[in-house]
Amino acid sequence: ADLGVGIVAAGSSGAARAAAAIAGAGLLVRYHHSLATREAAGGISWRTTQAATRRAWAKHILATKEYLYALHAMRNAMMLNQLFTSTVVSLFTVTVGFFYTVLKRQFGWLMLIRCTLISLSLLLSAFNFSQSARQMTHCGFMFPVANMDASGGGVPSVTPEQVEKVMVTSENSQWAGLRWFYFAITSVVWLLAAAIAEPAGEWG
Repeated sequence: ADLGVGIVAAGSSGAARAAAAIAGAGLLVRYHHSLATREAAGGISWRTTQAATRRAWAKHILATKEYLYALHAMRNAMMLNQLFTSTVVSLFTVTVGFFYTVLKRQFGWLMLIRCTLISLSLLLSAFNFSQSARQMTHCGFMFPVANMDASGGGVPSVTPEQVEKVMVTSENSQWAGLRWFYFAITSVVWLLAAAIAEPAGEWG
């Protein structure tokens, strides 16, 4: 019985909770480091597959000149990114107001860290979604002129390769938006776990 009490006490201590938080953060860092290393070595991941798909799609559009189809496809993608952006911004607004109320009632440094991580992750998620939509907008203007030479009114810096690059950048921005949203969810789980463990006390 004494051993069980000791385990519970150790589990509820600040040191144990800090160790659990550090371990969780370490797992996230390790995963993303392994992902970046695998991609750099030419390995396949969801991000590299989508990037290759966007590049091949841009090549197809430039070769077939199906610009109307391209604009419809990008419009749908931009609407999705705008939906993600507005949803995450709304969540950010609500959570910041909630965190302000909680911190005003009972301030704690660990609670402040949790609130900051969630808010920052949501903000970065919305930013990347909006950047993905912005980059697709640029592509909509670049597609028709990418194959034009300077004598025909083309822009020298707008090349098929540049269009492909912007499309890949747009995909990477969308991926980053989703990734930061996942980070926000992870931080919310950390916050809720503290609330469940100590419903009547400080979520420290």
